[in-house]
Parts: sequence; C-alpha cells; structure tokens
Amino acid sequence: MIGPFISDTLPNDYLEQLKTQFSIENDSLVVLKQYIESLTIINQNRLSSISYLLTTFTPKKIIQPNMIFSDMGEATLIQNTLASNENSYAEIEKSYQVEKKILNAVEKGDHEKAIELLEFYKIDLTYRIPGNPLRTYKNLGFSLNTSLRITVERVGVDPIYIHLLSNKIAIQIENLTTISELENIRTFMVTEYCQLVDAERSKRYSPVIKEAVTYIQLHYFEKISLSTVSTKLNINATYLSKRFKVETGQTITHFIQDARINHSKQLIKDNDLSITDIALKVGFENSNYFCTVFKKRTGVTPRHYFEL
Repeated sequence: MIGPFISDTLPNDYLEQLKTQFSIENDSLVVLKQYIESLTIINQNRLSSISYLLTTFTPKKIIQPNMIFSDMGEATLIQNTLASNENSYAEIEKSYQVEKKILNAVEKGDHEKAIELLEFYKIDLTYRIPGNPLRTYKNLGFSLNTSLRITVERVGVDPIYIHLLSNKIAIQIENLTTISELENIRTFMVTEYCQLVDAERSKRYSPVIKEAVTYIQLHYFEKISLSTVSTKLNINATYLSKRFKVETGQTITHFIQDARINHSKQLIKDNDLSITDIALKVGFENSNYFCTVFKKRTGVTPRHYFEL
C-alpha cells in the first residue's frame, strides 16, 4: 500500500474552497493545511513505476498492481479527518500561542520567562511522519530554531552570529538520537538565542547598567549578589534592581548565574577539570547546585554538554 499522497500541486485557493464548502473553523483549517502540506506529491508515471517495483518483490511471479485513488474533495473524507482530530485542535492552538510567547520573551531577552514557558510548549505532530517520531521531533526542532533565528534578527543581532548559532544547533539536532534529547535541546536553544539578544542589547545599556554588567563579568566567580554590586558601585540596591531588570530583561541574580554557566561551558569543553572543580571555579558553592542550575539553563547536564 502506498499513501497517503497527492498526485499534483493543489491550487492556491484550495483551502479557502474547503473552508467555504464545509464550514471549517480557522483553527481546524490550520491543522488541515499542515497535514496537506506534509503529503508527498507522486504523479501518475512515478506511481506506476513504484507500484511495479514493489510487486517484483512478491515471490514466484509479478502481480499486476492495483491502484486505488481517493478524491480529497469528498465531504466524508474531509469531515472524518476533522472529526478524528477535533480533540487535538485546542492543544495545537495552545502550543502555537505558547510558542509566540516564548519568541516574544526571547526578543525581550527575558530568559527566565522563556524557560518557564517551555514547560507548557508541548505539541504532538507525530502523525506527520507515521512510524518515525524521532524525525518529527527533529523537524519541530528545526522549526523552532528557524523561528528563534528570525526573532533575534529583528532585534538587530549581527547576521554572522545568528548564522553560526543556527548552524551549530541544526547540526546538534540532526545528531541527537532520542526524543528526550530533542526535548531538552529546546532549553539550550532558547538560552543561546537569549544570550545573543543580551549581547546586542548590552551595547545600548545606560552607563550605570554597563558598569554593573562589567563588574559581574569580572567578579562572577566570587560570592557576589545584588547587595554586593550595589555597594561596590555606590548605588541604591532597589533602584539598581529595577533598572537592571528593565534594561537587561533579567534579575541580577539570574544574570550572575548566567555568567557563571557561560564561563563553565568553556571550562567543560577545554579542560580536564572535574565537575566539582568547575563548579567551584565559576562561583558555585557545590557541584549539585551547579548541575541543577546548568540543566535548568541549558536543558542538558554538564556531562552531556561535554559530549555535544
């Protein structure tokens, strides 16, 4: 059996015709559009060739292939397809709304919010490639990577940095071998793109916030906090906290942790230090807390990151 497939490219107004003919709601139309776009186009000549090729594998003799076609325009087919997926429409719509919020958070550089929203970003599109859920999840990863790429481009990030990060993530997605790894890499993606936004926006920080960021970057491995930074810069802690959040999209505590995690990544890749040594070297009091924060920020453990 071969299928489902379509034998030719559909007219541009095909979905609009279906919407009018069968009174399809907009959210259902989105799902139907995705399904139709996932179908392979096989013309009559190619179909005949494939059919004869398949029948040659039948023992003893070649069997004349029997081709059965369905008209995609039949009301029963369309209505049954919609009915069978009706319960999933709300979840799919919810996932797309969550994705928009994630992208909005990344555009603002709000890493905390973006990571928080990832917990609600769940979408099951395994029907697109039956029997190969891993490929479906990889395609979803590629899709999110593209959306994030476009999002940070709007912020004004240098295209070369976007290209390098996008390529790195695409290669990592393709090389992953489990669905669990593909789910975790979403956190890594959001984190990396948020860092691009942070780097771009740091060019526009006010003198006070630039001074605070510089101090953190120079002293991240020490026992520092909002109180430490405000005291060193002789600035009111409450004012600094609010101003820092407005300009960077992060709290100072979160920014300090990000600085530590970013420096730990280089140590993980370039050194033979133990996880405990790396944790202490970048300012964490113990390796357990370091591993917890690292997994939360990147979506993977330090050991897994070393293998990427």
